Amino acid sequence: MLSIGFTFALTPVAKKLSNIREQNAQFFLRHIGFFNAHPYLASFALGAVARAELDEPKDEARIERLKNALIGPLGALGDQIFWGTIKPATILLGICAVLFLNNITFQISGIAIFVLIYNIPHIHVRWYGIRAGYREGFNIYKILNLSNFEFIYHVFLYMGALLLGFILSYTSVYLKQDDLIRPGIFAFALGSAYFMRKWRKSFYFTILLTILLTLILGIIIKNI
Repeated sequence: MLSIGFTFALTPVAKKLSNIREQNAQFFLRHIGFFNAHPYLASFALGAVARAELDEPKDEARIERLKNALIGPLGALGDQIFWGTIKPATILLGICAVLFLNNITFQISGIAIFVLIYNIPHIHVRWYGIRAGYREGFNIYKILNLSNFEFIYHVFLYMGALLLGFILSYTSVYLKQDDLIRPGIFAFALGSAYFMRKWRKSFYFTILLTILLTLILGIIIKNI
């Protein structure tokens, strides 16, 4: 998963510990094993492991346990903040730029803003993670909770809800003046996604099945 990139990022630590090739090889072999987490929040583990490797006395078994213990929390926290909140909100922003701006220049500018708004917090979190992880070391678990990301989480949560409201209004009211089919299909897709999630179906299964149902329904209606 992330172990190759994680190990490569620790190269400066290996060089600081030793210039002997065989010792560096042993260092890399210890870290090349399985490690997976959210790619943006893996920097917290990177900083913590770098600190643990440089501290004396060094406990290699404890460092390995630290890496394994961080896999679940970093994955869950990253999924909730980025995949579940920031990414959907910024995608909705890009959709709104295309829907509501008629000028192609404004549309491209809106999409560029969408890319910036997504990448600024993501790059900030990566950089902050390395510094915070290195500062805390084995105590990194103390800062791995949603409350420490509350501001950014709520900003994008509310922004996403607002933008979704705009899109729903546009689809159900504006398009209704000319065409009932598109808002009807949109409402069907929204309803089917809601009920599939309520029945605790897989997130990706819900998205895929909703898209397929929507496409099939659109093709059927178009050919009637």
